[in-house]
Amino acid sequence: MTKQTDKQQQTQELLDFQAKLKSLHEVSGELSQTDSFDDFCRLAVELGCSRLGFDRLGLWFVDTDPRFIIGSFGIDEQGQIRDERGQRHELRPMDDVSVEMLKSESRRSVRLNIPLLNDKTETVGFGDRVRGNLWDGDRLLGWLSADNLIRQEPWSHYQIELLGLYAASLGHLIARKRTEEALRAKEEGARQFQEKLKALHEVSFELSKTHSFDDLCLRAVELGRSKLGFDRLGLWFLDSDPEFMVGSFGIDEHGQVRDERKQRLPVRAGEYMQELLAGRVFAATRNDVPIYNDCYKIVGTGWKAVAQMWDGDQNIGWVSVDNLLSRQPPADYELELLSLYATTLGHLAAVRRTEETLAAERTLLRTIIDAVPDFIYVKDTEGRLLLVNKACQEDTPQVSTEAEMLGKTDFDFFSRDYAEQFWADDQQVLTSGMSIKNVEEPGRSKDGQARTILTTKVPLKDTHDRVIGLVGVSHDITDLKRIERQALELAVERERVNVLRESITSISHDLRTPLSIINSSLYLLEHITDPEMQKDKLQSIKLQTALLEQRIEEILLSARLENTPEVSRSPVNFSRLVASILQSLYPIAERRHLTIVTDLQFNLPDVLGDQTEFERILDNLIRNAIAYTPDGGSIELRTFVQDNRVGVEVSDTGIGISEDDLPYIFDHFFRVDKSRSMDKRGMGLGLAIVKRIVEMHDGTIEVESTVGQGSLFRVLLPTLPEN
Repeated sequence: MTKQTDKQQQTQELLDFQAKLKSLHEVSGELSQTDSFDDFCRLAVELGCSRLGFDRLGLWFVDTDPRFIIGSFGIDEQGQIRDERGQRHELRPMDDVSVEMLKSESRRSVRLNIPLLNDKTETVGFGDRVRGNLWDGDRLLGWLSADNLIRQEPWSHYQIELLGLYAASLGHLIARKRTEEALRAKEEGARQFQEKLKALHEVSFELSKTHSFDDLCLRAVELGRSKLGFDRLGLWFLDSDPEFMVGSFGIDEHGQVRDERKQRLPVRAGEYMQELLAGRVFAATRNDVPIYNDCYKIVGTGWKAVAQMWDGDQNIGWVSVDNLLSRQPPADYELELLSLYATTLGHLAAVRRTEETLAAERTLLRTIIDAVPDFIYVKDTEGRLLLVNKACQEDTPQVSTEAEMLGKTDFDFFSRDYAEQFWADDQQVLTSGMSIKNVEEPGRSKDGQARTILTTKVPLKDTHDRVIGLVGVSHDITDLKRIERQALELAVERERVNVLRESITSISHDLRTPLSIINSSLYLLEHITDPEMQKDKLQSIKLQTALLEQRIEEILLSARLENTPEVSRSPVNFSRLVASILQSLYPIAERRHLTIVTDLQFNLPDVLGDQTEFERILDNLIRNAIAYTPDGGSIELRTFVQDNRVGVEVSDTGIGISEDDLPYIFDHFFRVDKSRSMDKRGMGLGLAIVKRIVEMHDGTIEVESTVGQGSLFRVLLPTLPEN
């Protein structure tokens, strides 16, 4: 009897299973007709209970982060359907079944006599739980979970099998529904994006009509919210110090436009800012991040995106948006729309900034040129005036405003002679493309007085380097020229007097010394009777007389050379002349224990000139070296040929000449510090005479000297032409 009953029960369960399979087919058909994924999930739970006979059901899906699962709909502990779309739970390691299902390709799992939970993960009873995996091919989408909390009836083999089949059917339908919904969302997003692009075009046109940078920023925020649909946005620009950013306008936490132009905050090196600043990344976005107000205080969390504003290849700032007010996730196209908007704003902001900068510079330039007392003007290639400053207006006859001068030429205001000279100078600049600087031009003042104008004219060029006009600056130097003439005349007279005074003082000093010695010697001759002493005094008188004769000869020679334009010229054997001079000066050097070193080139070509004057050159240079070289030093004489010229160098190991004295050593009566001289008898005419003789023979003389190391004098004289 029992066996028959069990068999009947099995038969009944099989019939019920077959009926449920039929219902499963019908349920699948109904689910495929749902309009949305959420409707599908809700109906799947409802029909699973009402038509397929499951006690308590719930649909769970694997999150984009596979460590978490998210809910959809389920049956609560009272048997009512419950919205569990806000549920998100982390898969814990101790939940072996869930982890096992995720790692395997099984269709279902069964656990008996376990705690059964509510939506708060609280235990509400004990019973059996069966889970069926939702597969899309080989990808696990989630699972269908069922238990017997309400009826407490044990699961039959057919019910477990039915749940597995239902889960398999749902997996296929879920994949299809998600695809359909994604396509619809994509189509709707594309339609919305097209609408936003149209709105962006209208916004760009409206922003292009703004008149200032601040007006542009204000309208950009207003229109970005009202027409482009951004929730909360703000415009920030990089400061002159790139470590800081400055605000403009933005939407506050209450949805009102806020003036943030006084805000200056450090550029925060957050993760998304690093992406933006590291390279040309147009936009970056983050979810679940802190959202700040204008004081950089956190006022909430949510979605945030930042898009850079570019001026060419230079980042000038960024547009920041978030969802603090709406709390809605961003649309798929929103980041791209933000990037396009930021690009538009970058271009417009750069244009407005440039326009304002140019306007400010134009105002500043106009103020400056009108304040300058000089005459400033701009002309085109035909000489027509394009700009004149206030000084030009006030100084031009029969003119009171700039408008009366613009478009006219110099021929409309000045005499023909003056205008033609101005025109000639203009043409020189326009045709050559080169500036003329500080050119003195004649002119007349507004009251007809003659004057002198100092003018500079520079070419005005376009971006292709073509001359399109000129800019002129003229300064009235009439008074300055008069003062310069007076100052020059006074300076010349003063210099003449000074030179005369210094010459007389120097000559009188150099002549007075030997005269004093002669007078003293004559006095002693009259009062002494010792023949030897008389002989010494007579010798002293002879020496001083010779010295006087030498001084007078130097003065007369210097005067003669200064007033003699030419010298007699004949071929001179320079090698023989050098040997002769050396022979006469060796004894003087030996008395001072000086060594004369020679490096002489034999058979030097002849030079054309006065042999006596050539001897004077060498004699003066060598004697000068002897005079300024301490005992035991050396003097070197070198001759050579260089570029059709005979050269001679006289160098010494003497005291040298300071940099302050070098420019004056060839001046008449100039002598170095007497305390440093080895020979205090010179008048300061030797080097002046040497230079004059060299120049009269078309030669050159150079000097190199280092204090404490010595000096080198180099003379170059033209050789005799071959014919």
